[in-house]
Amino acid sequence: MKPIILSEQNWMKLRYQLFQTQPKSVMLTRWKMRQVLGFTDRLHTEWINKPNKLGGMGYEERKVYLDFFDETKKTFFLLKYCDWIRDENCHTR
Repeated sequence: MKPIILSEQNWMKLRYQLFQTQPKSVMLTRWKMRQVLGFTDRLHTEWINKPNKLGGMGYEERKVYLDFFDETKKTFFLLKYCDWIRDENCHTR
């Protein structure tokens, strides 16, 4: 199943919202997050090779991947939290 990819900024907004609506144990343990929300989070750092005028050779780009394990929970998640994500992965705008 294709993951939802978020910027770190969007993940922090969403994570704050999840902390408001879910018990703390759901957000603090991966197995509970998977059981209740249907996904686990994964931080991915990618090096972007893009030379700039100052001699820099590129930069790091950090993304958060939400790996879903159930299509139904993924759909429900997108419907419920789409306004908090504000990302190209949210198709219900």
